[in-house]
Amino acid sequence: MIDAVQWQLFIPMLCQPVWNWFTEAAWVAGHIPESVVPVEWSPPKFEAVDPMKDAMADLLSIRSGTMTLAEAIARQGRNPDAVLAEIASMNTKLDAAGIVLDSDPRRVTKTGSAQTTDAFAATDTTD
Repeated sequence: MIDAVQWQLFIPMLCQPVWNWFTEAAWVAGHIPESVVPVEWSPPKFEAVDPMKDAMADLLSIRSGTMTLAEAIARQGRNPDAVLAEIASMNTKLDAAGIVLDSDPRRVTKTGSAQTTDAFAATDTTD
């Protein structure tokens, strides 16, 4: 219900009009080059009753192609680009230190077995 209120009432009836007013005022004042500035709304994450089931539902949606990774991250109230940059940075640090975590899908399968070197080489795009 809260998700519906956010997307059907709060964002279109309050957030978007305030944003439109703000950008138009900034344009009239000469602070921005155009009066229309696109915006993407991302309401704060709503705490789940059963986070495990929600995570599994997101995983299945991503794996089946009905939701993107960026959508799943945004649903958590985070910026997808910032999260991916953080993951890349941490992976670089782990690789430099020679640390392999059992949660790293680049190196370990879902069951915890080590990936074959061929599987990792196929996804390595550092060439």
